[in-house]
Amino acid sequence: ALSYLEAGPYLLLTAFVQKVLNGNALVLNQYAHGLGQAGLVIKYGRHLYPVGLEIKGSGKSPGQSPGQIPDKGLAKSPDKSLAQSLAKSFDRLAENMKRLLVREGWLIVIDRNPGQGWGGKISWETESRPDGLTIHAATCWGE
Repeated sequence: ALSYLEAGPYLLLTAFVQKVLNGNALVLNQYAHGLGQAGLVIKYGRHLYPVGLEIKGSGKSPGQSPGQIPDKGLAKSPDKSLAQSLAKSFDRLAENMKRLLVREGWLIVIDRNPGQGWGGKISWETESRPDGLTIHAATCWGE
């Protein structure tokens, strides 16, 4: 289920995508019931483009608990790739892609962990999976 604190980044992503597409495509909200992930499906012509959204961290300093989003163990360690750190998110998006019968998808990761420099919060990674699916993941900073 989508919590109140995750709704802000989700709505911002939806509005941004709709503005960029400028009415030339259809943006469908997709809550992936039972999977615990919100996402979008962009329908452009006859093509579908699934976009998953994942929130890392709380955006709060330690000790500030009101309204805090748990990190869910998604912090990226220096010895792990983004795909390894977010394996469950990649798997959920891959299952969604299979249901939509598409081979390529995107995962947007909003990193709200305080104290991490820009170099650790902005990244791009592409994972080619053994089942022939390709997932592009972008990490960006968000408060």
